[in-house]
Amino acid sequence: MDTRVGNNDVIVSVAASVCGGWKIEIESPEFWVHRKAAGYSQMLVMLKIRGGKDEPYRLSAFEPISGRFSTLPPIPGFPAGLPKYFELVAVGSELLVLGGWDPVRYGKFYSYASASDGERMVYAAGGCFKRLGNSLKSAMAYDIKLDEWIIMPDMAKESEYCKGAFQSGKFHVIGGYKTYQNWEESGYMMSEEIFDPVAWS
Repeated sequence: MDTRVGNNDVIVSVAASVCGGWKIEIESPEFWVHRKAAGYSQMLVMLKIRGGKDEPYRLSAFEPISGRFSTLPPIPGFPAGLPKYFELVAVGSELLVLGGWDPVRYGKFYSYASASDGERMVYAAGGCFKRLGNSLKSAMAYDIKLDEWIIMPDMAKESEYCKGAFQSGKFHVIGGYKTYQNWEESGYMMSEEIFDPVAWS
């Protein structure tokens, strides 16, 4: 495949709109592999931003080399912006938007740990589902190639507002807050749980 399309994202976008065949080719993982190998890719830092307290979230891209910020167009299905408390996870050349607090469309599932192995799998654990009122200890993995969720073993303890990281082949769930219906028992946690994908797959 010829990868001579320049590094200008506008050119790639226009090329993808020429015809269905070009769109399929440009959106294929192989195109991005060739583009990266040819030196036409660049690092981006994706940020979730909003203009004010009551405004919806949107995505912005920062290019570290040029120092340029750009606001991305709305994600399909979210013309009015993204819900509060959603998570962004990069896996391969994909950027996934997970969860959030949108009581009208999706309920209120938020404040969980998430991370990616960078290639194929996304992991999520803990969090809060407001209808239940308590922190969660469930954990799941999403296989981006198969487009399916896989149930993982529960964490030892419930946790929301926890953070996730993927390091040395393992998914780490760090800290958080444990909420009970009896608020006097609730509190911050100084803990870490480690999931080894090889052990439970």
